[in-house]
Amino acid sequence: MICHSRNNLPINRTYRIVNTTPICGKDVEVDEKQETMYVITKDEDGIEKCFDLYFHENTKTKLNLWAIGMSADGISVFVKKTKTRVEKF
Repeated sequence: MICHSRNNLPINRTYRIVNTTPICGKDVEVDEKQETMYVITKDEDGIEKCFDLYFHENTKTKLNLWAIGMSADGISVFVKKTKTRVEKF
């Protein structure tokens, strides 16, 4: 994936979606029904970052990545692009 953020150059990362524990050295909740999901990204230097993955219940166009072990400052919100507009939080 290619990550873009304000005022920074794009960063190339690989990612995996997992339902295992531990991730990034932290124990996480794992639901046997596969209802929990986590994303592990790795940058070009091999540095891994881990996130809880949440889809918003009433829409298929919005998801959150919440950095494992971080407060609300560690959340990223993604909204699927539409032809008419792109929302950014």
